[in-house]
Amino acid sequence: MRSKIFLLGFAVLFPFWCVAQKTDFKPVQKAEIQTYMTKMGKASAAVTSLQCSFTQKKEIAVLSESVVSKGKLMYKKDSKLRWEYTTPYFYLFALNGDKVYLKNDKSTKQFDTKTNALFKEISVLLVNSISGTGMIDSKKFDAVFYENASRLKVKLTPKSKAIKSILSTIELYFDKADYMVHSLEMTEATGDATSIIFTDEKLNQAIADEKFIVH
Repeated sequence: MRSKIFLLGFAVLFPFWCVAQKTDFKPVQKAEIQTYMTKMGKASAAVTSLQCSFTQKKEIAVLSESVVSKGKLMYKKDSKLRWEYTTPYFYLFALNGDKVYLKNDKSTKQFDTKTNALFKEISVLLVNSISGTGMIDSKKFDAVFYENASRLKVKLTPKSKAIKSILSTIELYFDKADYMVHSLEMTEATGDATSIIFTDEKLNQAIADEKFIVH
């Protein structure tokens, strides 16, 4: 039951960047991949906190319409994440170490990742998706790199059975100006697709620990 509740929250969390962005990418030469990995690693290592707005678009396979949501995101090293939907509904996901919180207008639920392997794996995935580089783990994902003049795209195919049951692919879009993730796109095992674009990023500003505790 816990897994079902969490997956419901996870399903609305994730990520179509515009079509034009997707058409001009070319494969990155093998010799250049390590150079990009080093740049992404340095960029993510420098991030101690992140605050931003996001716009999410969810394409549901069985429906002709898409659902657009907006909200705020906060991230703080280590393993602290607050993902809050404000439009068109209120929904909050928060991760604080081993604790996971889910809240809507009617209830608040708390879970422990130590007692649930799926919670733990997906929680790590959520935190790593903010910096991006932590997701490019050859033990967990097959990764293919693409680029255009201004952006780098990394397409990930999960190897883990737990993640495969939820996701088919994850695409991360990095801006070459700062090598940070500025958008995500996910295709779920069901065929649904979700994208998120991050805006108004504020790096390394103080965030109170209380923001990651939900009552």
